[in-house]
Formats: sequence, C-alpha cells, structure tokens
Amino acid sequence: MAALTSIAAGIGIASSLGGAAMSFTQANKQKKLQGQAEAEAAKAMLQARGRLDVNYMDALSVQKEPYELQREAMVAQGAQTVDAAQESERGTAAAAGRVQMAQNEAQGGIRTAMGKELTEIDRLKRTEESRLRDLQTQLDLGEVEGAQMAARNAAEMAAQATTQGWEGVTSAATQVANLVPLYPNLGGKEAVAGTPNNTVGIFPNPTPTLTPTPTSTPNFMQGLPSNFNSPSITSDRSLKKNIKKVGESPSGLNIYNFEFKNPKYGKGVFQGVMSDEVPQKAVTEKDGYDSVNYSMLDVEFKKIKESKNKK
Repeated sequence: MAALTSIAAGIGIASSLGGAAMSFTQANKQKKLQGQAEAEAAKAMLQARGRLDVNYMDALSVQKEPYELQREAMVAQGAQTVDAAQESERGTAAAAGRVQMAQNEAQGGIRTAMGKELTEIDRLKRTEESRLRDLQTQLDLGEVEGAQMAARNAAEMAAQATTQGWEGVTSAATQVANLVPLYPNLGGKEAVAGTPNNTVGIFPNPTPTLTPTPTSTPNFMQGLPSNFNSPSITSDRSLKKNIKKVGESPSGLNIYNFEFKNPKYGKGVFQGVMSDEVPQKAVTEKDGYDSVNYSMLDVEFKKIKESKNKK
C-alpha cells in the first residue's frame, strides 16, 4: 500500500514540478514578447514621424506664367496704341500718357493679385504645419499609452506565470513532506507529524517505542507507568504535580519535570510534555484523560529520579 501511495505521490510531484517549469517558461516568453512588441512599436512610430515631417504645402508656389503673359499683352497693347497715335500725328503725347497710366494701373493689379496668392500659400503652409504638429503629438501620446499598456499586460502575465510556478514548487515540496511519514526511519532520523507550527519535520533520533535506558540501579524501572512501553503515555496536566519547565525541544515544545499525583500512573520524577501544549494529532483521550503519542514528538518521555518515599 505504501508503495502504491509513493508511486502516486511521485506522479503528483512530477506533475507539480512540470507545471512549475512550464509557468516559469511562460513568464520568460511573456517578457520576450513584451520587448518585441515595444521594438515594433518604436519602428512603426519612426516611420510615421518620417512621413509627417513632410509638409506638402511647401511645394506650393505662385504660378508666374499667367502674370507674365498678362504683362506682355499689356505692354504690346500699349505699344500699338502709341504707334497708332504717332501715325495720326494727333494727340501723341496725350495717348502716350494714357498708355503709361493704364500700364501702371495694370502692374499694380498684377502685384496685388500675386501678393494675395502668396499670402494664401503661406496660410496653407502654416495650417499644414499645425495639423502635422497635432498628429505628431497624438502619435506621441498613443505611443506612450500603448507602450505602458503592453508593458503592464506583459508584466501582469509574467507575474501570474511566476506565481503559478512557485505554487507548483510549493505543491511539490508539500507532497514530498507528506511522503516522509511513510518511511519513519531514514538514516537514523524519524518523521514527526504535527509540530507546533503545524509543519512536518524530521527530528534527530527520537525513541519511537520509548524503551527506557537501563541503569546501574536494578530496581530503577519500578514505579514506571503501566503503559510506559506504549508510544502513548498518560500526560494530562491535571494528573501531575511539582511541574517545572526544564527546557525546550528543537521544534519548540516545552519540556517539564513532574510527578504523578496518583502512583498508579508512575512513581518518581519524570520528564516529558503537557498534553495541552502539543499538536492535537499526537493526543488521544482515555478514561477522560489525555495521553500523548511521544513517537510523533521530538521529546523523549523518561523517568529521571526515584520516588522520595521509596523504602
């Protein structure tokens, strides 16, 4: 049965460790994807900005050809008028004056028209520059927001995967710890369940059967409890007197010297624990009093002194 349990536990441990490894791998993958996404976003942003740096209104200019044609036509017409006046020999000076006035007026009209067109072109350029500036600002804000969102999402996924990985490791460790009680004597050490912090520990060289160590006094074993050779020893505080704390076990259990009030539970001074201070897994009840299974603790129950009343 223990072998089947061990096989099943081994499969569970392998599954937990495999899941943890996959979670850690996923966390690293998310970090790489985050870096790639940020690099692609930066590249696309540079291309977009390159296109927006071009103000196509800069290509606009005044179309001079119509104005030149108009000027040439005006000069030719003025020359014809002067020639006609000279041929008639009448009012030559007056005609020349009128022609000059008309040409000056036309030149003024041409300059005004060209000025208006130049002003409109400048207005269009400034409008386009303002539009491009707004677009660049929007792209900048979008880039920042997108990068932050991508980084946040990737970080959350990586953190989640990392947490799952550690949960898998913890699960595997717990399963390993649960296997320890199946093998109570590994390398001179014994698995002990129900330590004060509710964890499973391994304590050095406890005595599972609590067999007392022989002494040089032949009758020293007299006065021991009737169930002394059993792992469970009567250990109810209400049955004891002259209780004195003498130390602590490696797991933090208090160790006391005490005597039993009723000689039927033992005569002399004993050393052990109080049932109300040990993990409940190690406590059983019999005849209304608590007994403690010392094989589950890192404290040895032992008799350390004969009764004073012994004759």
